[in-house]
Amino acid sequence: MQPWILIALALNTIQIASAQHYLQRSSKKLSEIKTEFTTETAHYQPMFGIGDGDYELVEGVNRFGVLSLDPNGKSQSVDFGREELVYYVLEGSGRLLYNGNTDSITKDDFFYVPIHTNHGFASEDELVVLVMGYPIPEDVSVDNAKVQIANANQVEFQTLEQLNHGVTSRFRLLLGTTESTRDRLAVAYQINSLFVIDFDPAGTNVPHRHPEEEEIYFVLQGTGDMVAGETPKGKPKKHAAREGDAFYFSRNCLVGFYSTKNAKNPRARILAIRSKVP
Repeated sequence: MQPWILIALALNTIQIASAQHYLQRSSKKLSEIKTEFTTETAHYQPMFGIGDGDYELVEGVNRFGVLSLDPNGKSQSVDFGREELVYYVLEGSGRLLYNGNTDSITKDDFFYVPIHTNHGFASEDELVVLVMGYPIPEDVSVDNAKVQIANANQVEFQTLEQLNHGVTSRFRLLLGTTESTRDRLAVAYQINSLFVIDFDPAGTNVPHRHPEEEEIYFVLQGTGDMVAGETPKGKPKKHAAREGDAFYFSRNCLVGFYSTKNAKNPRARILAIRSKVP
């Protein structure tokens, strides 16, 4: 092989390695910003994407953050154009308002809001919703999708040993692409998968990579060590993680999780969303 080819390959490898990165946030330390949802009773706190200081470091994630409504609150109605949205109710209950329709929502509900859908929220008690938005490229054809709602607790857990995830973690496969045959809701275009991982004490999500996808892990409950990136010696880099922490992983970044061994703690549970890179 010619020397110049070896040099080119080496430079390309360096570029790929430098592009691999992660971001870490805690929902306990977020600042509120004014956004399209904002009212006196509706508050948005960005974690990744729009409104976050590291927006340029994410590729296909437009928004990932926490929308909180005071008791008996109401947000503005919004239409984010060609952005498909997934929401997950972290706490409370209320109503999703869209295109003249009203659907009740409660804790652990997840729902898909298709592009060009005018929608907003009203609360009964305090309502806390995780907001996840992904723009669909203009060259992707999108059918006339509808709003779809389901509850995570009605989705059965399963092990994915065939994917080398072992038996100490169980998965609820919540939402996938329109071609999916395994997820509760098969509706998305840019989002590949939304799922919950539930861990035994000392359970493991084996460190792995997704060469062509971005991923975000949000800790719903429990504690453990999140694998995000690598040490200079190529070992998995571990970070203490607890309820409310979120990690963004760029494509090909090493990702995994080791739950706390103490069986008296709440079982560690993570909400994960994986998406295509435009």
